[in-house]
Amino acid sequence: MSTPSYALLPVGLRDYLPDEARLRTRTARTIRMAFEANGYDVVIPPLLEFEPGLYASLGQPLPDATFRVTDRASTQMLAVRNDMTPQIARLATTRLQAAPRPLRLCYQGDILRSTVDAMQPDRQVLQVGCELVGSTSLAADAEVIRLAVHALATAGLEGISVDLCLPSLPRSLLKDAALNPDQCQAIIHALHMKDTAALPKTLPADQQKLWQTLLQAFGTPDSVFSAIKALVLPAPVLALLQQLADLADNLSFDSSIHSVTVDLSEQQRFSYQDGICFSIFAKGYRGEIARGGRYTIAESHETAVGFSVAIEPLLRLLNPILPLPVLLVPASLSLAARQSYQEQGWRTITHLDTSPLETAAEKHQCQAWLDGTTIRKITV
Repeated sequence: MSTPSYALLPVGLRDYLPDEARLRTRTARTIRMAFEANGYDVVIPPLLEFEPGLYASLGQPLPDATFRVTDRASTQMLAVRNDMTPQIARLATTRLQAAPRPLRLCYQGDILRSTVDAMQPDRQVLQVGCELVGSTSLAADAEVIRLAVHALATAGLEGISVDLCLPSLPRSLLKDAALNPDQCQAIIHALHMKDTAALPKTLPADQQKLWQTLLQAFGTPDSVFSAIKALVLPAPVLALLQQLADLADNLSFDSSIHSVTVDLSEQQRFSYQDGICFSIFAKGYRGEIARGGRYTIAESHETAVGFSVAIEPLLRLLNPILPLPVLLVPASLSLAARQSYQEQGWRTITHLDTSPLETAAEKHQCQAWLDGTTIRKITV
């Protein structure tokens, strides 16, 4: 039988049937509840906002991969969120401006992207995350990273690793370098490609050495910081690198983290972050599971650090969540009695027709049926 046209869905959108829907929603809830247990209050921003304001809190233009729609009520353009962090930043600087700092918030909700690619095949994604606003302490970065690892481990991930980076480092160094625009663009391209051969041959010797070293500065913290010791760097950059080294050292003593690595050339996946950033990886998955880092809220100039995870990639790593066994009960059973059986670990469904209870229980693939007050289990 051919599939009717109304059953077809746009590219990147899909239905979640019971087994996958159960895993998707419960995984998100498990992660969010780990945040709440550690003092992060949940907030629920709207799915759409006025187009000019959606990314204003981060001082960023609206990303290209954003759905836009005209609002009939206001005749203004609305944008569907493709990341919830800007909304949390907006809340922190407006509705929660007077709340004590540091402010700890978490969230869970769907985001929507207008495009798909090989790394992100889903356009509708369930995003869960947390943000810590108003602390400049390195302990805040460590708290968010540890909480991210803990929450993901609670959800069932194993072999969780953390990769630290400084996406603002190349930008800072290029700003102070006496290079022409073509040379700067070529360096950015080389960083994106992670290819030392793509560096322009016209670079001065000191610049050639600098970028060659940074492009190869990835791996264990000891190897990376040993490799850059000989570089002559501005004092602010050295201070930031020292913070990165201190954070890496701090995290390396955490037994829940499988490994800590550093990559000083990474920058392309972090658009609004301006401090230490991180990516999280897990055993069994080739790409990054989650990412986060430090950023500045444009309107209030407050610093914040946070992280978010898309639930969809996790579904391929986690074992299915088996539903509770189902007990078929007669329609005459009282609500109090139903609740009693539910408290014993059953899901109850009501028998609505006149067929024998045992026959209906087998038809609906129940594990048992209620015969008076006796639970009769179905034998396969």
